[in-house]
Amino acid sequence: MCAPKNIMLLLLVALTVFACKEELIGPPGGDGKGPGPVSNVSVENLPGAAKLTYTLPSDPDLMYVVAEFSPRTNSNRDVKSSFYNNSLVVDGFGESKPFEVRLYAVDKEEKRSEPVIVTVNPATPPIQKVYASVELKEDFGGLNVRFKNPDGGNIVFSVMKKNSGSEFQEIQKYYTKDTAGTFSVRGMPSEPVTFGVVLRDRWDNHSDTLTADLTPIYEVQVPDNTITLKKMTGDVFTPRSPWKWEWIWDGIIEHTANKFLVTQVGTGMPQSFTMDLGKTYKLSRYKYWQRTDASYYAQGPQYWELYGSNDPNPDGSFDASWVKLLSCEHVKPSGLPPGENTAEDLEKLKAGLEFNFPLDAPPCRYIRWKTLSSWAGTDFQVLGDIIVYGNDQ
Repeated sequence: MCAPKNIMLLLLVALTVFACKEELIGPPGGDGKGPGPVSNVSVENLPGAAKLTYTLPSDPDLMYVVAEFSPRTNSNRDVKSSFYNNSLVVDGFGESKPFEVRLYAVDKEEKRSEPVIVTVNPATPPIQKVYASVELKEDFGGLNVRFKNPDGGNIVFSVMKKNSGSEFQEIQKYYTKDTAGTFSVRGMPSEPVTFGVVLRDRWDNHSDTLTADLTPIYEVQVPDNTITLKKMTGDVFTPRSPWKWEWIWDGIIEHTANKFLVTQVGTGMPQSFTMDLGKTYKLSRYKYWQRTDASYYAQGPQYWELYGSNDPNPDGSFDASWVKLLSCEHVKPSGLPPGENTAEDLEKLKAGLEFNFPLDAPPCRYIRWKTLSSWAGTDFQVLGDIIVYGNDQ
């Protein structure tokens, strides 16, 4: 009595399996034929790249268009664009010269059309524009590099110097996509050095090596035991207890011992204080560390200015006896809201902010720090540590 039911069950299973196998034969919608090629291709040459615009084939199975090219020797790349678009950009070219690009239309079965071959001639790549703009000059304790990057390309500077064996050895990397900028490599004695700089972009294109024979300018750190507070009319004199002014130039960067400075609540903004360096220096740079447990928020300075003088007016006015040296901003790399910090944010905080004084700034004995506003817009401020460098000879 049960046999017919079993037979029927076996037949249903067999039909189901057969039906599933039938469905797996080929991708849905495929017709077994390759699509036609793209047509009416136009080329717009861009810096280190080219935009290709085309007419898509009228094939219901079309999935995407792929461009295959070699931006440099032994380097093959492809760029894909879906059938919703009628253009794509090929990039990564390190030279401005003709390159061959092959365009294929591809369907749901990954079948390709016949290639359409076009020639692109990219405009000058960003890396070459940056390289042509680079200026190398001696700086305090090392080398200063200036550059322009009008296209905002992602560029890596590799700075090298020749060792005793006359071979270049890398001493620092610098990453940027700024449209213009400057940076310095320091920590070297005032002795002749052969520097070399090589640029690299995101596609691993490299520039030639730019070289310069330079002698770093003598530089020393202003000793913390020679710095004192000079009381100028209009400045902030009295900190909140128990904090002390000398704690911000004592060289202790970590603030676990509360060795930072807090000004009086209600002092108002802007507010200033003046440092007496003990003698005149041709200033090179300074570093500033914010209080470590108040990173990028609260009462730490966000915008401030520095002024220099050798003979300041006793009335405390910011007159011709003071020269404005710098306008400064504490920038948070991630741009995230207060209390949200990335690893890069914290690393920059730990390393400290470094600001270079203009090379044409006059020698100064007094530095006047004028805080314009804090991160939280408070009427008082919290300062971490300051280290000043320059030439006292």
